[in-house]
Amino acid sequence: MMMLVCGLVVNAFAQGELVSQKVFSPDEMTKLWEKFGGDEDWKLLTGEVKGRKFKRYEVKEGAWGFSGTVVDEKGKKVPVMFCAYDFYNPNEKQGQGCSMVWRQVGDQIYKAYLVFPVGEKSMDKALLMSEEWFSSGGKIQKAHSFGRCFRNCIGGNTASVVLEGPFGFKTRVKADCKNSCLAGVAICGGVTAILSVASGGLGVPATIAVFFGCAGVACAPCFAACALGCM
Repeated sequence: MMMLVCGLVVNAFAQGELVSQKVFSPDEMTKLWEKFGGDEDWKLLTGEVKGRKFKRYEVKEGAWGFSGTVVDEKGKKVPVMFCAYDFYNPNEKQGQGCSMVWRQVGDQIYKAYLVFPVGEKSMDKALLMSEEWFSSGGKIQKAHSFGRCFRNCIGGNTASVVLEGPFGFKTRVKADCKNSCLAGVAICGGVTAILSVASGGLGVPATIAVFFGCAGVACAPCFAACALGCM
């Protein structure tokens, strides 16, 4: 059963920290895409996305990811990673987006794809109305967790998220996104033109990788924590 792991912090307490965060280069994102292709659940999800006629943006702006380390209050460390790959529907002139996500805390991995409404350019509305599927153990299932949790977190409604990893690892990490982050991040002007060309002149909808790429230095850390804290 899927769980929302976003949590609102009411009382002050010691919490963990996301450190050594490194954003992947376009070449690294390509290599990771190829690596993920060897995972059976990822294969199933990719096949279903292609079956829905979505195509990957074959430009660097269509993929975004990072790696890092989460350190809990006792100093225990767990490696983390998040990657998002964006797709478009060539049959929708207004534009329709889809994003595949790979979210990993230690050996705890969530693999899913989200389909967004036709023509929706607002990330807030796109996440709210998204449809989501995940795959585990060779079975694809409908989900409602990552997109809703991520939207709530980046909207500034969550002060921290709970990260759970192997061997009982569990800690809270600050994810204090201000309302200005969600409201202020739109498709970057230059990126819009690039993706429009890449999709053959279609409209450019809201998608997760592009959203991260446009977040900027101020909002990226909280967005990263939100991505890791939702599954």
